[in-house]
Amino acid sequence: MKAMIRVAGLALLAVLVLGAVGASGASASSFEAEASSVTVEGEHTAGSTHKFVAVAGTTTCKVAKFHSLNGEAKTGRQSFSKEISKSPTIDRSATVTIEPTYEECSNTFLGAVTVKTNGCDFLLTAGEETESGSTAHGQIDLKCPEGKKLEIASSEGGTTCTITIAEQGLGGLLFHNEGSGATRDLKVTANVEEVMTYTQDGVFCSGNGGKAEKIFEAGSYSGNSTLKGTNEAGSQVGLWTGESTGPPQGFETHASSATIHGEQPVGKPHKFIVKAGSTTCEVGNFHSLSEATKTGAQSFPTNVGGGLFTSENLTMEGIYEGCTNTLLGKMTWKMNDCDYRFTAGATVGGKTETVEGEVKIVCHAGGKIEVTRAEGGNPCTITVAEQQKPVLYHNEGTGTTVPEANIKDVKVTTSITTIKYTQDGIFCPGNGGAASKSFEDGTYEGEVTLKGTNTESKQIGVQVT
Repeated sequence: MKAMIRVAGLALLAVLVLGAVGASGASASSFEAEASSVTVEGEHTAGSTHKFVAVAGTTTCKVAKFHSLNGEAKTGRQSFSKEISKSPTIDRSATVTIEPTYEECSNTFLGAVTVKTNGCDFLLTAGEETESGSTAHGQIDLKCPEGKKLEIASSEGGTTCTITIAEQGLGGLLFHNEGSGATRDLKVTANVEEVMTYTQDGVFCSGNGGKAEKIFEAGSYSGNSTLKGTNEAGSQVGLWTGESTGPPQGFETHASSATIHGEQPVGKPHKFIVKAGSTTCEVGNFHSLSEATKTGAQSFPTNVGGGLFTSENLTMEGIYEGCTNTLLGKMTWKMNDCDYRFTAGATVGGKTETVEGEVKIVCHAGGKIEVTRAEGGNPCTITVAEQQKPVLYHNEGTGTTVPEANIKDVKVTTSITTIKYTQDGIFCPGNGGAASKSFEDGTYEGEVTLKGTNTESKQIGVQVT
């Protein structure tokens, strides 16, 4: 199976509501290039401007530039892979991150303004290709470091007003392939109307009604840009959207927004084994979280047609109650703002119903999972920091939505070894009197079945593709 195709994108706050992209003749597309290492650069189309419309006025930027960043490495080159494209001459990207820069910006009410990204980047996904083959829809998301927001602020005297946009899924774009051969590039069109959430800070902001802060949900954006690619020698190479060799890999549901939940089987508690004993919990539940908003609904942004939507990962909150340890007695299990992020990998033995994958512990603000002795006796705490381990998925059922029987769900099996953890407490079994000791021999065993419900609380099918 191929990696789930996601490409990070450009445009300040681009949000284009996609129409019926599952129409006849449409097929999934991805971003392709004629080199394995490409610098992707873009700028506003000559003679055009990028505009952001808020209650506090329309911000117009005469200059809009975009430059690729290689994910967490934050370098200027993006990796494209033949392993993904399965072609001897074409390289396909799983992800591209674009850093935006905006200059010469002004607002109809505020005068000259500055647009600061504050480390925020844009995540772009190639979506459905139209029947002509030269145009494709796409998805863009705003991604920000913790506590950061994109900011539009007054840059000179006068009314003090700041418009901020936090991390969120922004919607879609339209891509059009232009040129041929090494001169191929991408024209990107954004024409978004009243769909973005933003905040206006300042009692004198138009529309705030004298309030120091007010949140709005109807921001608009428009602008045209062109993306080009260059290789390591600095020569232009073809960059375009093309038909994928198969459906994107990830988690698939019959709704673009779904709540995913799971419980451990009755009588089969999850087991966490460390030097200080084996911990089991009467309750082991998992509930989806939107990474941006921490709500229960998970976004499935890529429309693959046929009423199906996919996401490359699932972010789940773990809830553990009634926990006991074989050596320490009653325990409390605190996630401390840590979540589980599940991703899909390759099929097992060519069987599409069984898929390998990974689960990553993702912690925010320096948090760690904490399993602590709950009462009496000498204190002992087991902490687990961020790390990534393998899991196995098995698709079950055939039904898609109620009232159909046997609705599709996903059984997740964990038999994880070599977990890194720390035991704090001189009386922790295995510490040998040390106040703190780290180990790499932890194990976690258990099963959970993931089920999906739509916004009407009706069960819908969910599976790994």
